[in-house]
Amino acid sequence: MDILQLKSFEIVRLKSRGFQPELLISLIERSVIYNFWSAKIVRLFHDFTTFEFFWLHYDRQPSLKSIDKYEDILCEIESYECVTTFKKDYSMMIKSIIGLLSYSLYRRNSAYKETFETKGMLLIEGTKTSRPCILLRLATFYLMEQQFNCVLKICVDVIRKEIKITPPKQIWNQIYKSNGKLCILLLQLELGQQRLLKEAILAASYSLPLASIYRQFLSSDANYILDEFENGMLVNPYFKVTYMTAELWAVPDVLQLELLSVPNRLKKFNADKFPCPKYDQVPCLRIHPLLNCYLLMYLSYDALGKKTQRNDVLNKINSLRADEIAVENNQVLFYNILVYCNSKTGYECDKKRAAKYVVRSLKKFPSRCNAVFGYLKDIVQQSMTLIRTWKANA
Repeated sequence: MDILQLKSFEIVRLKSRGFQPELLISLIERSVIYNFWSAKIVRLFHDFTTFEFFWLHYDRQPSLKSIDKYEDILCEIESYECVTTFKKDYSMMIKSIIGLLSYSLYRRNSAYKETFETKGMLLIEGTKTSRPCILLRLATFYLMEQQFNCVLKICVDVIRKEIKITPPKQIWNQIYKSNGKLCILLLQLELGQQRLLKEAILAASYSLPLASIYRQFLSSDANYILDEFENGMLVNPYFKVTYMTAELWAVPDVLQLELLSVPNRLKKFNADKFPCPKYDQVPCLRIHPLLNCYLLMYLSYDALGKKTQRNDVLNKINSLRADEIAVENNQVLFYNILVYCNSKTGYECDKKRAAKYVVRSLKKFPSRCNAVFGYLKDIVQQSMTLIRTWKANA
């Protein structure tokens, strides 16, 4: 052990070029901040994007049983007396699930109106978070309630945060770059500021109110790091938006068709030894937040009769690339959204574009389970109407 300590001391001395005890203390403070930063971003990224722990208690249909399960989970999180990381984030995600589930149950059966009135308001608390995966579920609820201005406000705020179209395989490159940026920022802080920042980050990690107290003693650079730690992590990683099959009645028709195409039977692993399905086979849709934003904005402008703004959003959707915007390589969902949006405008050029995307979607997934068949029927009917009009005018 003494040899290990001596080696560590030697490394620090060599790196510091004229070693002083203050440099060792500074290195310790930076090390604590850096380790918490790395642990949080990796854990948060996995929990919100890779694993599906939030969704394993869903049934395929909305039910009081599912709502009760998630209420028990929420009660357990909020009543936990010890300090714990991500308490606020996890609590907000569970509230979003309970709220949208109760809304879906109410829209399916109006007899559950009281259930929605008591539990659905948990959705509104989503405004307190910065996570697009929660905010856009709230925006979807506003869309269904025809509160289009609220939808547009949320979507504009989310887009303003510069959600980058980053393929999942490249997101880790951004994480590594963020770690390097953090190191540069920390080196610019004095020892006292590093120590205060460490305490603030520790408090923020465990959802303690002390973080706000430390802010008044931190410099602008240190506060910037703390803000990034709580929200952006210097990466702005997208957290895919998830819609479960049980939320079929709480989403617009374009997503309803996609949810209806989710397979009925779920494969199990290890010969059904474990009761839960594979994480990538939980019955749901997962959509990139930028595409989700554009879709909600398109539907809102269309409902408000603002064709100019709607067409501007459509141009942005058409400019996206399937290999970048598709979550888990689900390019079929992307093409089907393009078909839906282009076929609604009524312009001949957009109809041709929609037909092109129908072909691409069917090439990717040539099955009757592909939701694009629903749009194909509408496109054929529109074409027949157009042909009849031409013949009548001839």
